[in-house]
Amino acid sequence: MVLDLPSFSRGRLQRELKYWNRMQPVGFKHHVTNDNIYRWIIEWTPQPETLSALEMFKFQVDFPVDYPFEPPSISCFAIYGALEYQSKRFA
Repeated sequence: MVLDLPSFSRGRLQRELKYWNRMQPVGFKHHVTNDNIYRWIIEWTPQPETLSALEMFKFQVDFPVDYPFEPPSISCFAIYGALEYQSKRFA
């Protein structure tokens, strides 16, 4: 049996989005860009009593077509107010 990777990964990502919506992690927001299940934008606002409480972190997560057999690529932007001051890409 040959596995149809695009269809398998799309189904897996849809299940993970449903799980995320059910769990609603505190301080996190997410959305899928332009109806592209393979690109997620995630925003994280730290808890008020932490050192990074005045910052908001924004991540762009790009999933490969062969996910979950290959890891996603993650870009991280630390944002303070409207000023983006750092960008790093992790693969």
